[in-house]
Amino acid sequence: MWSGRSLVVLKGLTYAPTGGIVAAPTTSLPEQLGGVRNWDYRYCWLRDTTFTLLALMNAGYYDEARRWRDWLFRAVAGSPDQLQIMYGLGGERRLTEWEIPWLPGYEGSRPVRIGNAAVNQIQLDVYGEILDALYHAHSHGLPPNKHGDAVGTVLLKHLAKTWDQPDEGIWEVRGPRQHFTHSKVMAWVAFDRVVKVLDQRGNTGTATQRWRHVRDRIHADVCRKRSILHSVALFRPTGRRRSMRASCSCRSSAFCPQPTRASSAPSRRSSGASLSTGLSIATTPER
Repeated sequence: MWSGRSLVVLKGLTYAPTGGIVAAPTTSLPEQLGGVRNWDYRYCWLRDTTFTLLALMNAGYYDEARRWRDWLFRAVAGSPDQLQIMYGLGGERRLTEWEIPWLPGYEGSRPVRIGNAAVNQIQLDVYGEILDALYHAHSHGLPPNKHGDAVGTVLLKHLAKTWDQPDEGIWEVRGPRQHFTHSKVMAWVAFDRVVKVLDQRGNTGTATQRWRHVRDRIHADVCRKRSILHSVALFRPTGRRRSMRASCSCRSSAFCPQPTRASSAPSRRSSGASLSTGLSIATTPER
């Protein structure tokens, strides 16, 4: 349960004139004193924002979700298939990263940075987090936006072509792109949430069937490569891997509703999973 003080802090990260929500109001605070991993977080990471919105909605506050949704549609207007993982408070797309060499930094931690080069990264999980948050807002009666269906369609068409590609993932690695299990599962979430919304509307047409087909393809791909089987084994107290039915090894009733022989085992939520996806899936990168 979120405390009132926590909700006030989250509310304080919102920018009233636009509805944008920053990840943090700070820049260049180091992960370790004297280290160089000093990033500028004064921007609107879409992933972080969805977690904020879910917390607010779970406490009964939906105005922020509506305003952020409208901000998002303005930010991606004209090129929703070129979705960035982050934007400025006003929807700015250019967030060039540069250093200020004449400032000493916090406790001597340099460099001091302005901007964030992660803006140029591909993080496929963001699609799932966005559509999951919008699905929850829709399910709780948030009035639709007239541009919502058009934007969602373009996003899904793009994701349908790219979900199986390597990306920088939730870890924002500054190196070669990799295949991350978390990214693939969150792509599944994107299609699953849209299918759920269309089902709620009673829409059983071509679009619904198309997105359901892509969702099932992602599910089959993840289970076939057994990435999740290896990841889950890392979180078992005994460290021993049990044999599972070859058709599915994910052990998550949300990701795979059919039972497995290990379905009675207690599940553990990974810290990398979405707050509301219901997935008991570890997020170890694929090897």
